[in-house]
Amino acid sequence: MKNFTKLFLMIVSLMLLSNFTWAQTGVPFVTTDEAVVYTPAERGTDATVVIYSQMNPQSNSYLSSDYTNPADDIFDSEIADDFRVQTGETWYISEINLFGAASTPVTSVNVTFYNQPGTGLPTTIEAGPFTVPVNFTQWFGLETIDLSQVGGVTLTTGNYWISIQPVVGSQGVDDWYWVRNTIPHSFRTEAAWRNPTGGWGLGTSWMPFSTPGLGWPDTDMAFELVGYMGLPMAHTPDPGDTDINVDPALAAVTWLLTPEVDEIQIFFGTEYPPVNMVQDWTTSLTISLPVSLDWNLEYFWRINARNAVIETTGDIWGFTTQIQPPGSFTATAGDYDAGGVDNDVLMEWVTSVVPSRALKGYNIFQNGIQIATEVPGDSYTLYDAPYNMTAPGNEYWAVAVFDEGVSLPSNSAFALVNGLGTFDGVSYEGPATTTIVGGVAVHIEGMDPDGTTWIYDLTTDAVTGAYSIDVIASDALGYTITGSKFQYDDDVHAGVVLAAAATVTQDLYLDPWGPPVCAITPAPEDEEQDVNPADLLLEWDLDVITVEYRLLFSEEFPPNETDDILVDWSAAAESYLFGPTDLQMNTQYFWKVQVRNMWGEVLTCDTWGFTTTIRPPGTFTATQLDDDGDGEINDVLLEWETSENTRALVGYHLFENGTEIAMTTELSYTAYNRIYNMTAPGNEYWAVAEFDEGDSDESNHDFAYANGFGTVNGYAYEGPATTTKLVNVAVHIEGLDPQLGAWSYDAVTDGTGYYEIEDVIAGLYDFEGSLWQYNDELVTGVTVSYATLTSQDLYLDPWGVPNCVTVPDPYDTEQEVDPVDLTLGWDLTGSLMN
Repeated sequence: MKNFTKLFLMIVSLMLLSNFTWAQTGVPFVTTDEAVVYTPAERGTDATVVIYSQMNPQSNSYLSSDYTNPADDIFDSEIADDFRVQTGETWYISEINLFGAASTPVTSVNVTFYNQPGTGLPTTIEAGPFTVPVNFTQWFGLETIDLSQVGGVTLTTGNYWISIQPVVGSQGVDDWYWVRNTIPHSFRTEAAWRNPTGGWGLGTSWMPFSTPGLGWPDTDMAFELVGYMGLPMAHTPDPGDTDINVDPALAAVTWLLTPEVDEIQIFFGTEYPPVNMVQDWTTSLTISLPVSLDWNLEYFWRINARNAVIETTGDIWGFTTQIQPPGSFTATAGDYDAGGVDNDVLMEWVTSVVPSRALKGYNIFQNGIQIATEVPGDSYTLYDAPYNMTAPGNEYWAVAVFDEGVSLPSNSAFALVNGLGTFDGVSYEGPATTTIVGGVAVHIEGMDPDGTTWIYDLTTDAVTGAYSIDVIASDALGYTITGSKFQYDDDVHAGVVLAAAATVTQDLYLDPWGPPVCAITPAPEDEEQDVNPADLLLEWDLDVITVEYRLLFSEEFPPNETDDILVDWSAAAESYLFGPTDLQMNTQYFWKVQVRNMWGEVLTCDTWGFTTTIRPPGTFTATQLDDDGDGEINDVLLEWETSENTRALVGYHLFENGTEIAMTTELSYTAYNRIYNMTAPGNEYWAVAEFDEGDSDESNHDFAYANGFGTVNGYAYEGPATTTKLVNVAVHIEGLDPQLGAWSYDAVTDGTGYYEIEDVIAGLYDFEGSLWQYNDELVTGVTVSYATLTSQDLYLDPWGVPNCVTVPDPYDTEQEVDPVDLTLGWDLTGSLMN
């Protein structure tokens, strides 16, 4: 940037500082024994001039300091004085000259230009604040602030305040004071002061010097402004001169032009000074230039301006783009050191390498604290990271380090970092003894704060009963710890919270079972009757602490513990299945279940009994027949196998279609004249055996048809429809019963032409009447119903007068007939002759 020549000489007659004077408020100012005399220097031939001056420095100076010591922030103070840019003028300010008094050297200063409404106090900021590098001397002296380092300041017509606030260390040690001008003030209004943080007890707003309470004189400050006025020029660059960390996504650089500009010429590039002319002289007075920027580069640009009178070579402005941060930064928790816990964090990112820049490495940060410096490559593993299972977890990011500086942080990534705690304890015999129980299985189950379930299993020492295990720290609900051992009750402890790096002792007390109680809930129930012996399943319920059982079973009461052992001591079970023929019907059985475990044996349990089902009659059959010889097949022979065993038989009850029809002690029975039933499957029959103890189940069922007679009668008439009765007509009846049995009957009409057949098996019949010299009469499909009279008359047509013979042989008028053994022939067909 332009290095401006000192514009003024300073002649200062300065005695050693004799004393400090303090206002009643405690805000300090300093004074010297003699006034300061200022003589402007001769100007060179360049266009830079003093464009404003109120430089008549006096002996007193007043506090204006920005303290870097955090403890002194409340005493930060700021002085401002006002000036005016005259109507129609535009000022480009490149330097500020002023008098000050420094307790220690000052290397930077805050400069701010405020708007002034009329003659009022400072309001909004017009330009700045700028933090400008300076080199202020220790005591009273002329100081220069080179604003060209920040691109200068351009102001148009208006009223303004300028604030000067050096950046110093501690209050009372490194204070800086601005030297005043004349008393009373001679330019516009008196100077103003404020204490933004209120530490001096005067409030935080701007106030004139002569404000009661502040107690300073009505004065203004010694300063002058140097730069250009009324020239064609560009100003107010954006990005500002010397700006750093400019976003490379910036689409355009911009500037402003003074009203005197008629033409501009633009240079832009990465060389200093810029030689790449992107726009030659043009009357198109654009105030922006589209740009395509890259990461981590310095760019330089200049806007030359001219009109018909003069050409102005613009300042060279420069800015630096951001160093490319690491990309796509991720943090993944895992067990990378095989330590049994996900408390290591693997961080990975996309490289920040930029052409022409020397990458030194990456600084890694965890929760705002740097944990690694200039890491090479594009990954880093942090082992044993601090425990943090509160979402979102530990925060990690990286910063790329180049020779030129560091990048912005990468994106942040988070990782939940787990941690281990320790459970330990001893297993005892409960409920509260000091007797060690070794070999206890310890089951630990719970979730970490992220909702992941963790399960651990171990066994206490066989001799000492002690256990110890490292487990993942729990959530607020804690772990459930269960101690288990055969023939002891489990000891369960829920909600045992374990923090990371903590040890929690949880002793276990396991109560011994003691001897079991007898089995209960027998099936079949005690004294139950009619138990089906086929595939019988004995069932019972055991105490949960039963380890072994023994089953006694016998037909004698009580079952003997020596001879009647059906199942000897075996692992606890709650059922026993007999085969289909293992048990007998009509038999009483007795049984007992005995139990034991390591704590004792229980033999005096209840004996239960049950009686098996009475055997029903076997292979029951029903056979229809005409046992009484009456011609009807309506008798039934019932037969079956015996139900007797060891019980006293009373007899067999016989049933037909659900109704008892007989009782007998025999194994067969004939029932006569059964109700007519020729509908399939016929009448239904079965038997039930009766014993002193009760009745058996029904036998199998069988079926038998019962046939029956109906009666038929009628008259034979001469047909086709007369009342002339015919005697001696042969009547033939033939047909089938409903089960397709064939039946036929014959009768002859009497002297009155009447016929009757009393006993005809019910069925479907054809009737035929026959008489010599009459045509036969056939009637089909006549139903004869059981116990019903069916009348069927017959009409026989007479033959009538016969016809002459036909077909003579030899035929009529035949000649040359051989007379030897001549046989005459003719045809009687249809002649009805005798």
